[in-house]
Amino acid sequence: MRLIVTGAAGVLGSELIEQTLRADPQAEIVAVTRQSQALTQRWQGYAHITCCAWDELERLPLADGDVIVHGAFPRQENGQELTEALALTGALLKKAGTSGKEIAWVDISSRSVYGQNERTPWTETTELMPASPYALAKAAQELLTRQAAEAYGFRYTVLRMAGLIGVGMEARLVSQMTMRAIQDRALTVMGGEQQFAMLDIRDAAAGLRALLRKDPAEWRPLYNFGAEKATRLKDIAPIIQQEARRLYGWRVSITRQKRDAALIDEMDSSLFYAQMGWRPQYTLADTVDWLFEAYTGGGEAIDRSRTNGAGAEEALLGF
Repeated sequence: MRLIVTGAAGVLGSELIEQTLRADPQAEIVAVTRQSQALTQRWQGYAHITCCAWDELERLPLADGDVIVHGAFPRQENGQELTEALALTGALLKKAGTSGKEIAWVDISSRSVYGQNERTPWTETTELMPASPYALAKAAQELLTRQAAEAYGFRYTVLRMAGLIGVGMEARLVSQMTMRAIQDRALTVMGGEQQFAMLDIRDAAAGLRALLRKDPAEWRPLYNFGAEKATRLKDIAPIIQQEARRLYGWRVSITRQKRDAALIDEMDSSLFYAQMGWRPQYTLADTVDWLFEAYTGGGEAIDRSRTNGAGAEEALLGF
């Protein structure tokens, strides 16, 4: 099997490639990215990995057994960029379908396609209610994938991923809260009953590898892929507080403020777990420890007087 990863410079794509190479340094991989030169230098010690730009991918001959993990997609609400991303997806689907080869396709989708459908936990049959341009584009990509696979006859699956957390996902809530703890700010939780379907990046890549070890003929067309259960906002802050105290002896205070609106973000991923024979390995505390280590330069306590903002300020965290 040759693994072709689009979005290879992204957090998930690069983690998938890193884990694959650790398991098998001779694995044959094509890393598709706009940063092909940088990735070529990063993995120059591996003889069987090729880094190429999108225009070079058009000239890449496909072979029987190739598996394309399509993760390239802009994390933005810009309509033009989303339209261009869908056009690239369509072109690559056509290339796969007209190659005459036995190709398998994994579409990396998002829990955002469910929007705020209040019928939780969301299963693979839950009605889609995309509430943003990004979510709508992701739903459209799912449709393109299904239609192309049915028209051309190649194997495929769609993975609706939970929100990924960990190093490299600095815009995510857990990262923001961890940084607030490092900056010695008080964590103020707005509401608290909001629920988040989160998954450590390392688990996301490991779960993908479990899928890739399966015969594509056994894949279902669609899987939810997230943590085994959602985490409430009011439970995140105490874990960060606990780890800050355990690792560094820091005292991080938590205050709560009422908020009426509740975010519902809960997926049922039991189908994926059952078919792959796999479970996430990292707890939220593990992810927080990883973030602390990364943000403090390998575990050394930082000079918090040099971070943004005074220590007495509060960080208002919530959705």
